[in-house]
Amino acid sequence: MPEAIESRTGDPSEVGGIRVFINDKGYFAPKPVMTGAEIKQLGSVPRDYQLFEEIPGKPDDLLIPDDQEVHLKSGDKFHGIPPGNLG
Repeated sequence: MPEAIESRTGDPSEVGGIRVFINDKGYFAPKPVMTGAEIKQLGSVPRDYQLFEEIPGKPDDLLIPDDQEVHLKSGDKFHGIPPGNLG
């Protein structure tokens, strides 16, 4: 899977994507809108895990279903949780 590569200028578009973080690891998303399944694939999150987006200022993270489209912004943070590990 593609991993974050720093550009010489620091501009994410120079290396082909929007910089996002999945399980605390940086990646460049290849397109501005991706589904939950595509985000999991980008970050090597197992398919049976649930994907959550960290929302600044909110106490709870947002569950992202596999078929939900996400409009990505640089700095977005996601994490995968194994099934049965909530609560």
